[in-house]
Amino acid sequence: MNLRPFLALIFLLSLSLPIYGVEPPLEMDYRSIFYQIKKKLITNPKDLEKLELHGTNFQAQEYLDELLANFWEGLEKNNYFLIFDRSIKPTYRRLSLIRSGKTTLKGFIRISKNMEKCSSYQSLNHSVIKYGQGLGTALQGICGKIATVHSLKKLGLMKAPFNGKYIKEEMLSKVTPKRQQFKGGMTAREVAQAHTKYTKKSCKKYQHICGLDTGKIPFPLQETIDAQVKKGLKIFVANLYIYINSKNPIYDCSLGMTSYNSKGEKRLSHMEHITRVALNPSTKKAIVVTRNGLVQGDMKKTVPANAGLNTISIDPENLECYFEKSTHKGVNAVYADTSLDLVEAICCPL
Repeated sequence: MNLRPFLALIFLLSLSLPIYGVEPPLEMDYRSIFYQIKKKLITNPKDLEKLELHGTNFQAQEYLDELLANFWEGLEKNNYFLIFDRSIKPTYRRLSLIRSGKTTLKGFIRISKNMEKCSSYQSLNHSVIKYGQGLGTALQGICGKIATVHSLKKLGLMKAPFNGKYIKEEMLSKVTPKRQQFKGGMTAREVAQAHTKYTKKSCKKYQHICGLDTGKIPFPLQETIDAQVKKGLKIFVANLYIYINSKNPIYDCSLGMTSYNSKGEKRLSHMEHITRVALNPSTKKAIVVTRNGLVQGDMKKTVPANAGLNTISIDPENLECYFEKSTHKGVNAVYADTSLDLVEAICCPL
């Protein structure tokens, strides 16, 4: 008797069985046939109720109750992306999980409804839920602070801001305006002011839309508007490239990005420190690489010093700006190829 097929089947079955006390990986390849990402934009309490969220044990339900309370309070000022996974594997009910139907809540992204660019990503796993960690980002976000700390470090104006793999809490406090000490978010103006406090020099701030729906405008005028928008976006890209590559004086820049869905609901409102800008001379398309500021830990002692990189594409000729990809799988699963409606640059000299 040939035992190879039988043994192979036993091996595959053993991989699919849960191992007691071992937590399944938090981040798996979302393109795998074994793993499917689902994301749901929450803009009002009814959206939450439809999901019928429930905890798989006491710890999970306790965490969920507090999480829902934060969501309900936060929905006045924020939208939320809730991120679920669907797997053919068992549900691991021995662990503390939050479920909706056949899917497991793996994380959420907070999106400010106002102009403060401070979206934040919070991943959830068994340990986070069991020990009640991670609720701070439900109502707040600190992307502006993270971008400013990285910028001041690059300019040599903030010494030793990191403690191992985390940003020191006192460094985040140093760049925070007084009115924001107990709130999240920094506007572009506040980011510029935080730099000026160290450099005594003014920052350059400029922004541009990435496209207009001119379908209902008569053709001759439509062509004129498109040409003006293209020209403006080309100038935006050229300025950003010049500032990033300037040697005298040296500039450091952060990129603000805003995105809306077809209903006009905000799905990204964010700011990140720029590490590199590459420009294609023939197409005028820019590739902007930024430090991932969506992953913010507990916003205090566990803010990652390096949570990976994000890549943003700005294509003036085709009037396209989009969040191309992220090295962080959770962020990538939500935002890969997301169109951006507005980009903003804050460039500060040394």
